[in-house]
Amino acid sequence: MARSIQKTFHMTEEDWARCEEGMAVLGMKKRSRFLQYLIRGDIMKAPDVAREIGKLNYEIGKIGTNINQITRNNNSRLYSADDRRQLMDGMKEILERIDTLEIEMRSGLWQSRRSDT
Repeated sequence: MARSIQKTFHMTEEDWARCEEGMAVLGMKKRSRFLQYLIRGDIMKAPDVAREIGKLNYEIGKIGTNINQITRNNNSRLYSADDRRQLMDGMKEILERIDTLEIEMRSGLWQSRRSDT
């Protein structure tokens, strides 16, 4: 798609700084490309974000394998009621962390948090 329209707009110093920070986090050099990602909602497709999502998917797959093994052992009656309660608590914590990450990524907080580390 040809980009034939050029627009000028005003922003605060704080917004400018967040734009620059977002570009740095994603390794983007072209401001127009970064703004297109934001406008289209494609920020989840940005290379750095996609890489992080790939890592999360890998970790979630490993967790799924562990859960399958735990379930098999649980069905074999190798675990106590307390073990099952701890497993459920751990699973709830994982889901809460995923929900928090999703909210942070959608709101832009994830990028700020990554730059602090």
